Parts: sequence; C-alpha cells; structure tokens
Amino acid sequence: MNLPLDPTRLILAMAPAAPRIKDKQTGEIDTNRDGVALYEVQAVMQMDGGAPLPMNISVPETGLADTIDIGSKLKATGLIARTGVSKFGKEYVMFSAAALTVAG
Repeated sequence: MNLPLDPTRLILAMAPAAPRIKDKQTGEIDTNRDGVALYEVQAVMQMDGGAPLPMNISVPETGLADTIDIGSKLKATGLIARTGVSKFGKEYVMFSAAALTVAG
C-alpha cells in the first residue's frame, strides 16, 4: 500500500545522502526501474504533537539536492510511504521521494 505524506511538514536531515547499497558483498549500488542510482537520506519529520517520525528516504540521484548536510531542512517532492510484510512475516514501512531539495 502506498501512502502519500504531507509535503508541507518539516523534514530534517540526520545524515548526508549516501548510496543505497543493493549487495553488501559486492558494494553494488541499487537503482530504480530507469537504471538511475538510488540514494538514502536519514531524516526525521515533525508530526502532530511534536513527536518526530524517523525515516530513511530513498531518492534517485537525479532528484537529489547537491548538498545535504546534517540538520539541513528538506523539502520532499512526491514523498510516499510503502507498507508491506516481508517474506519472514515482518511488517515494514519504506519511504521514497521523487526529489529532495534543501529548503530556504
């Protein structure tokens, strides 16, 4: 199930963008359906009541801001949460965005 998230909420980067590794043994970088390299940004989103929602947001290299530093305020375009159940029966939530830019 894909769940859209409110793009007006404040998102703070907790680490610089890093390549999303597909195979840890070979170091192969994961790609999207178009063959574009994927990156992950560890971030938190402010939720109602002030509680932060921790997220690892996947974003294609073409949609990634040039510089994302710790504490950068981010704007996400097309941010969604995908939910599901792994083959081991564990529930998960994956976050992805079409683009992440640094907010002014």
